[in-house]
Amino acid sequence: MIIATGEASPNPSIHIWNIITLEPYKIIETNHKNGILHLAFSKDGEFLVSVGYDRYYSIQVTNWMSEEILVFRNTDAAPILDVTFHNYNRYEFVTVGYYNIAVWQIEGRSLS
Repeated sequence: MIIATGEASPNPSIHIWNIITLEPYKIIETNHKNGILHLAFSKDGEFLVSVGYDRYYSIQVTNWMSEEILVFRNTDAAPILDVTFHNYNRYEFVTVGYYNIAVWQIEGRSLS
């Protein structure tokens, strides 16, 4: 019953919305710069991964309910075109870019 949108600004935030009332539910600060390209919820709805529109296409995973940033990491200068969580494992997600497909594993406060 929620949706997430990302801002295009020097210090973008993620906005969580109630899809029934169209009212804002939360505004979550990020470490991204210049904007947010992609967002995806984990299948259990607890985690939210975002991809930044910055020089190194940063990735941030947030527990959106508590607004806790679990992981933040820069990738590289190749654009990321999409992101999605694994269907049965909220600690794993995939990014797709021009030159690669990457499977990411959340391990504590880092990504491998």
